[in-house]
Amino acid sequence: DQDIVVSLQHELAKRCGKNSRYSLRAFAKAIGISPASLSLILNRKREPTRKAMRKILESLDWKLENAQFDEGNTSLSTFENISSW
Repeated sequence: DQDIVVSLQHELAKRCGKNSRYSLRAFAKAIGISPASLSLILNRKREPTRKAMRKILESLDWKLENAQFDEGNTSLSTFENISSW
């Protein structure tokens, strides 16, 4: 099982590797959430909301295979990155 935070960190690092000027702010804009929210999520100070989780998955073209969207629980048990980045 992969953790959404680790996957987000990996995706951000990959984009920064391709463009040294790429920023957290640009990444947040690309996935449709605020830079402050993304920072809190990446630093594990806030769980992504349902809405944020859907934006992340859709914007990064990640396929959701089995997610738990119960109240207060937005963890993914399994997801697959099918992005062509």
